[in-house]
Order: sequence, then C-alpha cells, then structure tokens
Amino acid sequence: MLKKITFDNCLRVVSEKTEIPTDNILAKDKSRLVSDARHLFFYTCNEVGVSPAYVREYVKLYTGGVNSPQTGLIKYGIERIQRMMADDKNVDSLVKQIIEECIQ
Repeated sequence: MLKKITFDNCLRVVSEKTEIPTDNILAKDKSRLVSDARHLFFYTCNEVGVSPAYVREYVKLYTGGVNSPQTGLIKYGIERIQRMMADDKNVDSLVKQIIEECIQ
C-alpha cells in the first residue's frame, strides 16, 4: 500500500512538472516528450523505492491491463535519465527536485 501511495505521488509530480497528463505517461505513446516524461517517472519511482516490478504492476492496474511495460523498458528509461543527468546539470537539478517532492 505504501508503494502505491509513493507511485501515485511520483506520477502526480512528474505530470505536473512535465505538463504531460498522467494518462499519457502511462500509455504507449512513443513521442519524445511523452517518453521523456515516462522515463523520468520510471527513474523517480526507482529512486524513491518503487521497484520496476511494482511499477509494471501498477501501470497494468491503472491502464486496465492495456499497458504493462516490460522490466527491460523500465530499466532502459532509468538508465536514459541517468545519462541525461550526467550530461546536463539543469536536468540533474530538476530530477532531484522532483524526487524531493515525491517523498514529501
């Protein structure tokens, strides 16, 4: 139950910061803006203790079974955000701010 609350907080915060609706973040939309937000969501969940396995199950639950990202895709998203953070201090700062808001 606590992981679901954390998942919900991360989804809300990432949606607010990226201005991408939560439904789009959880959908299979492959546009760059949406996939960036989705990867950011995966990374943030991972950082606050919601493992890829839980993310996969909660996404499946929220989408009525329509979408259930593979663990490899979630891990790819996490690694992509790590690279972006290493390359850009502004991204690093934004991600850290989002993580802080998720755990409040």
